[in-house]
Amino acid sequence: MFPVFYTALMLVAGPEPEARQALAELEAWHSGKAFIGLSSNEVIKQLGEPTSRKGDVWEYWDRLGPGCHSFRWVRVVHFKGGRVASAAREQWGVGCILVERVPR
Repeated sequence: MFPVFYTALMLVAGPEPEARQALAELEAWHSGKAFIGLSSNEVIKQLGEPTSRKGDVWEYWDRLGPGCHSFRWVRVVHFKGGRVASAAREQWGVGCILVERVPR
């Protein structure tokens, strides 16, 4: 009976403030809200040089670790008027890529 009561109490109370803050920061990072309004130089300071530049669209490809991959995470940064308009992360299909571990 007590485990059911405590579980119900936890569900009613909701997550702790620290957990809510961490979740909000994670969502801001994933959606790119933290980068909106930054100049191109400020973006380079935070994210480094982009993998690809096509006009006002910059792409930052996440590295693929060892294993088989069908998707790759890419942060796509769109500029409008010299400032970041959006910078969300997207999952792009890449077919099937096998990344082997390179011996050192």
